[in-house]
Amino acid sequence: MTQRKDLWSLSVAACVTLTAILIQAVATFSFTLLPHMGWMAYVCLTGSFRGALWASMLMGVFLDLLSEDPIGVHALNATLVTLILYRHRRLFTWDRPFHFAIYTSLGSFLYTLMQLFLSFLFDRRNPFEGQWILGDLFVMPLADGVYSAVCLLGAVVVFQKIYDWGHLHWHRVQKKLFPTLR
Repeated sequence: MTQRKDLWSLSVAACVTLTAILIQAVATFSFTLLPHMGWMAYVCLTGSFRGALWASMLMGVFLDLLSEDPIGVHALNATLVTLILYRHRRLFTWDRPFHFAIYTSLGSFLYTLMQLFLSFLFDRRNPFEGQWILGDLFVMPLADGVYSAVCLLGAVVVFQKIYDWGHLHWHRVQKKLFPTLR
């Protein structure tokens, strides 16, 4: 039961993340978030090392398909950030919103810093003037952490509560309908 619930929780987190990415791609906001960082943090905190690397690489490929950056930059960036984040996962837990927000903010900071470096290496279209430092390196990771703790973690916790309630209710109904099965 636990594996099934974890798989469904991961699916709910992926759906929330993909919805946020698509809304951000379609709508024009003055402030940009990295909604995939919450999902990558969740995968790092709950999954295996190989699973986290594969999941982050696939999320990077999806982001590469939506962006104008050279193909493979987001996949490489997401994989490298997961390599760094996964080493420090023992210090954080996914079920505490403050821990999850800090872990996501750390990942967002690393992702932005690594994106700057990879953009400098592979894509010289963007001029670096220094105005982005305060917003992109400090404010955006904090906003990503708050978003992930409230929206993503909130959706996962609500789903798990509904799943547990439904599972418990189903066992009660099953005992009443089929008392000789157990």
